[in-house]
Amino acid sequence: MESDEESDQIPVLGVPDHLKGMTTVELVNMLQLPNGELRYLPSLETRIYALQDGKAVEAYELDYKGKWPSEEEFKAKYSGNDWAIKIRNIPVKLKGFAENDRWLVIGNILNREKTYITVYDKQTGKSTTYIDSDKSYYHPAYIDGNDLYLTRQDDSLDILRLH
Repeated sequence: MESDEESDQIPVLGVPDHLKGMTTVELVNMLQLPNGELRYLPSLETRIYALQDGKAVEAYELDYKGKWPSEEEFKAKYSGNDWAIKIRNIPVKLKGFAENDRWLVIGNILNREKTYITVYDKQTGKSTTYIDSDKSYYHPAYIDGNDLYLTRQDDSLDILRLH
């Protein structure tokens, strides 16, 4: 098959300089909304992008209240040849996200201790964070209407009603 201008791949997002040579992949780092729009959460970043028509536009900036390392901290503490071992010590571990027309749900672990599930209601602009102190859940898997599907550590699913 021959390549032409329309089928050539065009990079949509570049890798920030402070993350070059480092990568991880969250379990859920890309999803499609019911309207067909794609959302993408790049590895080791706190921005979720909307992908449309070959362009990436920032949809959300996740705020970890100073717990997420700055670019300078990434360079000083987590880069280098042994980056794969060092990134285990990043205070926030993203566990993926789920989204639909009304809800955005983010899963993360803070300081390698507790799992947090943050539910953002896009209609009201309010968010609630739940602490999974038993470490029962692994990540938000999917949202159908007001039903949030959460993957459990034992590979089963729980369905929680959002309201």
